[in-house]
Amino acid sequence: MSDTPNRHQTDDPDSGAHEPALDNVVISDELKRLRERLGISQIELGRRVNRSRSVISNAESGREFSRFLLDELRKLDAQFSEATASYSSDKWKPNSAQGEDDNDAIDEMFLLRSASVAAVSGDWFALWETTVNMSEVLNVESIEINALSRNRIQISNKAISEDNEEGGYLWTSECRFFDNQYLLGTYIALDKATRSKGSLQLALHRSGKYIEGQWIGCNYDFEFANGLVVMARDPDHLRGRMEIHRNSMKNQLS
Repeated sequence: MSDTPNRHQTDDPDSGAHEPALDNVVISDELKRLRERLGISQIELGRRVNRSRSVISNAESGREFSRFLLDELRKLDAQFSEATASYSSDKWKPNSAQGEDDNDAIDEMFLLRSASVAAVSGDWFALWETTVNMSEVLNVESIEINALSRNRIQISNKAISEDNEEGGYLWTSECRFFDNQYLLGTYIALDKATRSKGSLQLALHRSGKYIEGQWIGCNYDFEFANGLVVMARDPDHLRGRMEIHRNSMKNQLS
């Protein structure tokens, strides 16, 4: 019998001890599957495990072997599953005294009621009701939605709208995703000299092709401005969806 140790019995934590060897294709497929299941971007994963985005990308494409990333993603996935499974409704008591336990309960409630944001990530177009010089205008913007974590997204415009060059500005927002449908968050102008900021209340259409909602905030014209917004993957659908959205809001108020 040889005295040479079997490689699956090594103490090296990166060698895949006690588990059959996995090739790069299998590991890269599982890396991407787990990351998308958690709803985090390659950039966000890199921050969590102290690796660059290029390392994550190379591992997911199979260009580099990274058992370390696979182990870390499995840990994150296990932590999420444990947090969700251990949640019970009696832990959420709105009338209880404020404290660390309440904060934990709120975090767990957000986690349980949040959905993967992968479905809404990418390029969209938005049509906003807003004002310029006290007159209502509709302006179209090209926007981008990026996943920040499993239940948080960032929405930003790519450029100032050509429909509103006088009153337009670059902005960014951060929203949380609830119940596979609702997006709640805040927006703010990137230029510190522009005071525009406010809140967003949005809903993902059941088809997944549209996002509709409203905004409220301050702008050049008013301290308390508000309007409707629709978002779509195809800009040709924006005005038709805005008409449907307006009629729906009127019917709710009638």
